[in-house]
Amino acid sequence: NDVCRSQESATIPFISVETAGIHAKVFCDFGDDFVVVDEDGETPRSTLLDKVEAFEEQTDDEALYQVTCVEGERHDVSRDDVIEFVGQHGDDRMVLGSPVFPRCKVVSVKTPTQFVVKELKSTGDAGSTFDSLLAGEARSFARIKMPRQLSFTSLRNLLKQQAGDGPESKRLSNCWENDSLFTPVLDKSFDPERRRAVLSSMVALDAFVEKRGRLPSRPRRATEKSDMQKFYAMMEAVSDYMADDCSDIVKQFAETCRAKFTPVQAVCGALGAQEVLKAAT
Repeated sequence: NDVCRSQESATIPFISVETAGIHAKVFCDFGDDFVVVDEDGETPRSTLLDKVEAFEEQTDDEALYQVTCVEGERHDVSRDDVIEFVGQHGDDRMVLGSPVFPRCKVVSVKTPTQFVVKELKSTGDAGSTFDSLLAGEARSFARIKMPRQLSFTSLRNLLKQQAGDGPESKRLSNCWENDSLFTPVLDKSFDPERRRAVLSSMVALDAFVEKRGRLPSRPRRATEKSDMQKFYAMMEAVSDYMADDCSDIVKQFAETCRAKFTPVQAVCGALGAQEVLKAAT
């Protein structure tokens, strides 16, 4: 990740996929100024419009308008989406080089058939364009995909250690408290303590492999010093987290991290491949 970010011309997108038994992690860093042109890859659909009217709860800064779909139609817009209205003649939307209707930004979504918008930017005579909307001259509307710039965090900054009195007192930052780093659909069954235990174990595993050049394994004899004890020591060296109520999770992680389950690797490989497509396109 450091090498990818150190390039002078442009940051090289970095994708890391790792599996450890039944656990896995996928990390992406596309740089500080990655531009997303298409967020979902879907073609915006046109929705039939019933009416546009002035919103009851106006603000002092800008005028707000309520958009209502025809009965039986549901919109597909979300907050901060940009929409464009289409007139009665379909694609006949240009008059003297200016749009007949202004582009609008979605301020809030009230129901599956109603939402509130504001004018995105001035498009000629704003009064006349919105007068046309309020007069019912628009027939439908559709989302417009706008380029958006995103800033990613490097792995080093994410797992940045907080120095104490000495090298042995270094501890990981509380990155597990940042919900934006975790996929809601895949992470919804993880409680905060379990997430913290698994993430700390992942970091300890990286440190164990870096120091010993191999993965931890179960002892062959009862008298043999267990790799589990070495792993626990490594866990304490890189993280201040070792809660008793999650000791079983850490123990299970250490004992099974050598295993490679085909279904887990298939899912993670598919996720990584999808991220490669995002970075390349």
